[in-house]
Amino acid sequence: MITSFSPLWYRISLGWEAVKDIITLSS
Repeated sequence: MITSFSPLWYRISLGWEAVKDIITLSS
């Protein structure tokens, strides 16, 4: 578990969620 929730990691997580949404729409 990451104790320090850094903005970079937060942006990466949002990016990954967007990627999963795109994959779902494409499939």
